[in-house]
Amino acid sequence: MEVVTYLGFGILFYLCIRVASSGYYLFRIWGVSRLTHRGTIVMGDLSNSQMKILVHGDSVAAGVGAYTPEQTIAGLLAQHFSTTHYVTVVNKGKPGVRMIDLANQGAPDERYDLVVLIVSSNDVYKFTPLRRFALATREVLDAYSAVAKQVVIAGPAKMSELPALIGGHRMIMRFREHRYATILAETCEKYSNVTHIIPYAPPGMHIFAPDKYHPNPEGHRLWFELILKSLSSF
Repeated sequence: MEVVTYLGFGILFYLCIRVASSGYYLFRIWGVSRLTHRGTIVMGDLSNSQMKILVHGDSVAAGVGAYTPEQTIAGLLAQHFSTTHYVTVVNKGKPGVRMIDLANQGAPDERYDLVVLIVSSNDVYKFTPLRRFALATREVLDAYSAVAKQVVIAGPAKMSELPALIGGHRMIMRFREHRYATILAETCEKYSNVTHIIPYAPPGMHIFAPDKYHPNPEGHRLWFELILKSLSSF
């Protein structure tokens, strides 16, 4: 009986530690998410051909976890293409954005050479109904594929690998993230100018911001390199 009691206390103590740890990281997530790098970056030689890029989506698109605009995906894209183009990168990312939020915004007013959408992780985390997610995905891709030469949509992130989440939460995310990724991949196949990429599992703790949830500058570079490899032109 004493063994069972000690075991019960041990399990309870472990769960309390895990919940406290998760609460701490949720507080850190809130703090880190307050710093975004939305805006417009213009780089390159005016004598080169012009290129317009739109980056939109969730907190990763907004640059959360990076310390400067140059370290974000938008900033890295600007630096890369400015060697051969006069490039304008518009970053409209916003923390918390779901696919349904992009759908409600409608199509952009301008045309772009490249649109990069980083979205769907919040749909996994916030339990967006799958049918609603599928309909919103179709609306988003209809809108953006019509105004861009090429669209790259990345997501969902490997929510099940985030250190900030406790074990049970990670198991739920692992089950759900695959279903959202499948819907996204199957929908993208219907468009000739849309490419879907799924971020791979984090290679280690060194790519995370202090909240253990968002990518740090090194993590943003990994996203950028994955996006760059998917481009079929430029």
